[in-house]
Amino acid sequence: VVFCCRRCTRLSLTRRRRRRRRRRRGRSRSRRQILLLYKRFRTLDKGKRGYLQSSDLTGSIPELSINPLNKRVAYFYDGINFKEFVRILAPYSPKASPNDKIKALFAVWDVNGDGRVCKEDVAMVLREACGTNMMEAEVARVVARVFEACEKKIGRRVGVEGMSVVEFESVMGGTDIGLGVDFSTI
Repeated sequence: VVFCCRRCTRLSLTRRRRRRRRRRRGRSRSRRQILLLYKRFRTLDKGKRGYLQSSDLTGSIPELSINPLNKRVAYFYDGINFKEFVRILAPYSPKASPNDKIKALFAVWDVNGDGRVCKEDVAMVLREACGTNMMEAEVARVVARVFEACEKKIGRRVGVEGMSVVEFESVMGGTDIGLGVDFSTI
């Protein structure tokens, strides 16, 4: 870049330095967090393979082993490398947007991975969460109530195909989603 005079050159350099400093400041915090996450990833990777297995998680995180949805949660982390680990944990960050948190929640409820949350998906998650404490008739009643409430909020009937991400966002929008992880303990 050619400038007309020394003064313009100095101003340009000063602006560039300020921009770099701002970028570094914002990055330094996230760099520290990434280093902590990497350290935790290596701790979780018992076989030093460079990827996680569900058994690595359930044995290493006591909170996960007592969680009724531990198999469902461990499924997301099975066979992932460090980059995927960071991407999966991103919605749990305090800096994550509500939409990112809703999409992460959608992924948990979309059991069959077809991009829609249908009644069967909700029933499967309920069965995992409740185990044998809930009879099939009770599961069916809860699922029916959940979809009735969703239909009221959306303003139309949810068909057999279930809810898309957009419909799920409109149902969950305005709800305080308490997705959060204390990154210092990971």
